[in-house]
Amino acid sequence: MFLMFGIQYMLAGAYAYRDETHVRVDIVYSRLSTRGRAICDVITSAFFFLFTGTMMVTGWRFARDAIGLGEASFTEWGIQYWPVKLAIPVGAALLLVQGFSRLLRDIAIATRRAD
Repeated sequence: MFLMFGIQYMLAGAYAYRDETHVRVDIVYSRLSTRGRAICDVITSAFFFLFTGTMMVTGWRFARDAIGLGEASFTEWGIQYWPVKLAIPVGAALLLVQGFSRLLRDIAIATRRAD
């Protein structure tokens, strides 16, 4: 069950990010204007891409090793771990795609002329 939850968690990250349902500490952020939020998001996106890129590269290494070694659980079922570990780089890639989409939207909002 925990393996299925892990896969679900990794693949749902981009969906949560798209709908802004992820956890955010917004003591200052909620008081900003729409343009101010977009500027803040553009500035902090470097941290997002650094984290997500690292997760994708490291996750790929984990998945590759699990596939190569035929890594399985030590239970009587002998469940293969590679699908769970492959969900890490796939989920990170989906999150990167959503992050680029969000970054382009925020840049458009931040550079829009005020009327």
